[in-house]
Amino acid sequence: MFKIFKYFRWQDWLGALAVLGLTLFEVFCDLKMPEYMVKILSNVTVGIKDVWIQGLYLLGFVMASILSSILISYIASKISAGLSKRLRKTIFEKVGTFSMAEINKFSTASLITRSTNDISQIQHAVTMMLKMFLYAPIMAVSAIIKITNLNTTLTWTTFIFIAIMFVFLLVIMALIVRKFNLMQKQTDALNSVSRENLTGIRVVRANNAEKEQENKFKTVNDQET
Repeated sequence: MFKIFKYFRWQDWLGALAVLGLTLFEVFCDLKMPEYMVKILSNVTVGIKDVWIQGLYLLGFVMASILSSILISYIASKISAGLSKRLRKTIFEKVGTFSMAEINKFSTASLITRSTNDISQIQHAVTMMLKMFLYAPIMAVSAIIKITNLNTTLTWTTFIFIAIMFVFLLVIMALIVRKFNLMQKQTDALNSVSRENLTGIRVVRANNAEKEQENKFKTVNDQET
C-alpha cells in the first residue's frame, strides 16, 4: 500500500498537508461545540442575550467545521483521482510491454481487474485515508487531552474504551483482508466469463449457446465468498 506514495506529485503532498491542517481545524471546531452548548444551557436562566451570543459562537464553529469537511473531501478526491489516473496509465504502459507468454501467465481477466477494480479500490482507500484515518486519531488524542484537563478519573475509562475499539478494528481488518482476497479471485473469474462471452459472441449465437453462457455467468456471479 505504501508503495503507491512514490506516485504522489509535490502538489499531492502539498494537498495532503492542507488536509492535515484543515483536519486539525475541524477537530478544534468539533471539540469547541460542546463547550458552547454548556455555556448556552448555563445562561438560559441568566438572560436571553447571553444565550444568543453563545449560540452565534456555536453556529460559527458549526459552519467552520462543515466548510473544513467540504474542503477536505474536495482536496482528498482531487488527490486520489489524480493518483488513480497516473496508476492506470503506468499499468497500461507496463502491460503494453508484456510478451504473450507474460500475458498468459497473468491471464487477461486478471490484468483487466488489476487496471480497473484494483485501481478504484486504491482510489477509495486514499480518499478514506486522507479523510477518516487522519481525523480519527487526531480527534482521539485531542479528546483524551481535553478529558484529562477536565477530569483525570475519566482518562482511564477513555483509554479502556479506545483499546477495546482498537481490538475490534484489528479483528474487522483481518476479516476484511480475507474477504477482499476472495472477492478479487471471484472478480477475475467474472471478468473471464464476461470477456469470453463478448469475444465469442458470434460462436455462441451460431451454436445457440446463449442459455449456457447465461448459466455460466450466473454461477460465477452468484458464488458466495
